[in-house]
Amino acid sequence: MPAFFFSRPAARRRIFPLLCLLLWCRPAVTAEPPLEAVTLQLRWLHQFQFAGYYAAQEKGYYREAGLDVTISPGRPGLQPIGEVLAGRAQFGVANSELLHQRLLGRPLVALAAVFQHSPSVLLVRADSGIRSPQDLVGKRVMMIGDDTDADFLAMLRNEGVDVSRLARLNSSYDVGDLLDGRTDAFNAYVTNEPYLLEQRGVLPAVISPITYGIDFYSDILFTSEQELAERPDRVKAFRDASLRGWDYAMRHPDEIIELILRRYGSGKSREHLRYEADAMRRLILPELVELGHMNPGRWRRMADSFVQLGMVKADYRLDGFLYDPDPKVGYSRVKWLGGAAGGILILLAGTALCQGIFNRRLQREVRERKQAEDQLRQTGARLRHLIDGGPAVVYSLLPSLQAEGGFAMDYVSAALVRLAGYPPAQWHEPAFWSEHVHPDDRQGVSGLNRRLLRERGTLVHEYRFRHADGHYFWVHDSLTVICDEEGRPVEIIGTWIDISARKEAEAALVAAKDEADRANRAKSEFLANMSHEIRTPMNAVMGFAQLALKTELNPRQHDYVERIDRASKALLGVINDVLDFSKIEAGRMDLERIAFRLDAALDSVYSLNAVAAEQKGLLLRFNVAPDVPAILVGDPLRLSQVLINLVSNAVKFTAAGEVSLLVAKRRERKGQARLLFTVRDTGSGIREEVLPYLFEPFTQEDSSTTRRFGGSGLGLAISQRLVKLMGGVIEVRSAYGQGSQFSFVADFGLAAQVVPAIPPARPPLPAAAQAGHPLVAGGGSRRLTGA
Repeated sequence: MPAFFFSRPAARRRIFPLLCLLLWCRPAVTAEPPLEAVTLQLRWLHQFQFAGYYAAQEKGYYREAGLDVTISPGRPGLQPIGEVLAGRAQFGVANSELLHQRLLGRPLVALAAVFQHSPSVLLVRADSGIRSPQDLVGKRVMMIGDDTDADFLAMLRNEGVDVSRLARLNSSYDVGDLLDGRTDAFNAYVTNEPYLLEQRGVLPAVISPITYGIDFYSDILFTSEQELAERPDRVKAFRDASLRGWDYAMRHPDEIIELILRRYGSGKSREHLRYEADAMRRLILPELVELGHMNPGRWRRMADSFVQLGMVKADYRLDGFLYDPDPKVGYSRVKWLGGAAGGILILLAGTALCQGIFNRRLQREVRERKQAEDQLRQTGARLRHLIDGGPAVVYSLLPSLQAEGGFAMDYVSAALVRLAGYPPAQWHEPAFWSEHVHPDDRQGVSGLNRRLLRERGTLVHEYRFRHADGHYFWVHDSLTVICDEEGRPVEIIGTWIDISARKEAEAALVAAKDEADRANRAKSEFLANMSHEIRTPMNAVMGFAQLALKTELNPRQHDYVERIDRASKALLGVINDVLDFSKIEAGRMDLERIAFRLDAALDSVYSLNAVAAEQKGLLLRFNVAPDVPAILVGDPLRLSQVLINLVSNAVKFTAAGEVSLLVAKRRERKGQARLLFTVRDTGSGIREEVLPYLFEPFTQEDSSTTRRFGGSGLGLAISQRLVKLMGGVIEVRSAYGQGSQFSFVADFGLAAQVVPAIPPARPPLPAAAQAGHPLVAGGGSRRLTGA
């Protein structure tokens, strides 16, 4: 185009608008505004506790807000409040100390409370016996500092526990101090340290301020008043992006766990981070409470706790402390905005109505699904805690072609560390289990496992297993096969219990029994030998004494020989008592079953006691009821032995009055008769405190009895055991100073044939006794008469 064309006025008028249009339509090339650099100071090292900030960084929420955020981890001794006030960080995360510092005049602003409930607890060992704040008195308790521990101090104050009565220690931040016994209680997060104890095989217990009415906010996002005044838009952008990150993190915990492991180098395992995430959900409550929610009334209650603890004055003010993300605006602006938005709202109303109905239905379904997932997750976490903290190891095996026996370990509870000393990861090695079974038990265990797979159902066996320190311990292993609908094994579940203590007790019991048997045999042999050695010369003494009494002796010699005869007979009685007692104790006392006449047995009892009764002027009465069978089947010798002991004791301890023996029939059926024998006296009686021990060996009514009356103290013990062999038990009733009554029942057979009477040592019982009348001896007469 010629140059002069532009010099013409008309041309210039036409071309100028065209150039303006071209310049207007040219694509604008503008530079993206630079990101603003800010720093977030965390309270502690990288972990799931700060998952929302990692999510906001990873998902680009901070970048979308125009922020370049540096997330700085904490460490012991570093205070986020100090970092923010010094300007080295614009934002921080703090606990209740944020409120305390604000009440002391520090220019701080709380932006959002991430944890609706504080995770701070005092951690103790479950086996320590510490269960409440009162149990902490006199105990070593690790804490961080006054304002950081305000919830603990408020809890102690509410429960009436004087803090000065605690042995407070500065926190080492190492839960190993609790495990190793260097402290009794440890300041901890319920989301973190309990897991470490469980992994070490120690069951944890917690004392939580929440349980005692102290419920503080925790992990509070904050900034300074200067930052808020100078950059309010940046503060709002940072807060909104952070809460978006927390929303994402709580909905995708597994993704953020992998992010932490990959990018932030956390020292925690994947299982530890998952434990932390599950525990945090119960404190953040994302399904119930809006993320970051803060209640002014609850902040005032927290401030009142500081006042009650004497940490701040009562005339505090919280103006400006709580951030308002949506401040109120003027009426005119509201009116202008309302008018501008009115048209848009009218246009969107129809669409929103339909979409709202759909969204409400979708939200309800999502909410119900989340609730179900949360409930399932909480139930799983509780179940895992119960399993890991129990005394038994729970495990699961799944089919595997590579594993020995066709099954490989899929799950092992944490209790395994406490029981066997091996970390769970080792148990997933194919041959680990079989290699650690004791060589002597290995073949039997393998055979039982094959039987289990063949027969299905449940199988229990016991064997020895090698501990990590090298020693073997006994386990009780219970396995159950789970089959599918076609009957094919799909899983084996089992439990392990350490039974070493039981095995040791069983071995000790067997050894003790063997030792007791050897001692009993030695005792029996000793008594048999002693019986022979003592009885032989004793019989000679008694025989020659009897012969000497028949010779001509002067009165003094006759008295000496009579004393020798009586003493030898008494000694022989003691020897017989000891032998009988030893036989009964060893279970070698057998009763005879022969037919005998009851009157003959009673005659021997009567004749042996009549003289002693007559010498003391006592009435000795024997009364046999008319319906008592005359002929019985049993052991007449042992029956007489019992009755002689009871009647002779009655005569011995009765100074005046009478002694009676009553025989009555309790029942008779099918060739069997049960008889009741009762011995009564009007003697000295027995003290009440002696009655419970009366039938114990070597027990007598008082310590002077042996010296006054003689005897070994075995008579009643032997009689009681003999009566038990006869099917009864001796019962006693006594009034001290008035007399006693001994009674027992005994079972006898009934003889079909007549048994001839045994010639008695004394004149036979008169017919009156057999007819049910009493026999009487006494009054100085040696004659038996019917009353």
